[in-house]
Amino acid sequence: MTDVTATATGGTGSNYGVNNNDSPVTMNNVTATATGTGTNAGVSNNLSVPVTMNNVTATATGGTGSYGVYNQDSTATIRNSSLTATGAGVEVDDSIFHDTDTQSTATAIVTNTKLDGNVSGNGFTCIDVYTITNTFNALDDT
Repeated sequence: MTDVTATATGGTGSNYGVNNNDSPVTMNNVTATATGTGTNAGVSNNLSVPVTMNNVTATATGGTGSYGVYNQDSTATIRNSSLTATGAGVEVDDSIFHDTDTQSTATAIVTNTKLDGNVSGNGFTCIDVYTITNTFNALDDT
C-alpha cells in the first residue's frame, strides 16, 4: 500500500482509517484517519504478520477509545511515522496499543516515530521515539 490517504468518519461503532486483517502488508507514505463516537483507530492491525509501516501518519480522535495504531496479535515494524490519539471520552487515548494473547509472540518495533498519546500493551521495542515536546525516549515493555 503506497501513497494512500484513507479516512473513516462518523460511525457509532468502530472506525478504521486502514484495517489490516489477517494478511501481511507494507505501508509506505500512508495517511490514515478515524473519527467517530465509537472506537477509532487510524490503523488497525489484526493477526497480520508482518506489518511494515514507513512514513505513516495515523490519527484517531473522539469516541470511547482512540488509537493511532491498534496492533492485536500482529508483528509490526513502524519507522519514520507519526501516531496520534486524542479526545476519547471515557477510555483511552493511545498513540499505539499493542495487544497480544498469552500464547502470542507478536512484537512491535517502533523507531524514529512521533507518539502523541499513551503507549499501552506489551512486546514493545522503541528506539528514538519522541513526544510532541520532542523528548526522545528508549522504551521497552519493562
